[in-house]
Amino acid sequence: MNVTAKGDWNFTMGKVFKSILEKERHGEYLGKTVQFIPHVTNEIKDRFHNIAKEEKCDVLLIEIAELSEI
Repeated sequence: MNVTAKGDWNFTMGKVFKSILEKERHGEYLGKTVQFIPHVTNEIKDRFHNIAKEEKCDVLLIEIAELSEI
């Protein structure tokens, strides 16, 4: 596909939770309780949409991996 992957394209739940924590500390949730739905799910969707907009892509493929036990 001749595409060079960027570091910002890779994100973990740790990065998502860190972003939500920073937003909460800056008052973006207006003092309301942060909840998994909708706050975490919206953060994930926003990241996907932002990548698609920045790259001006027609199709965005998303790989979801599961952490397996060792």
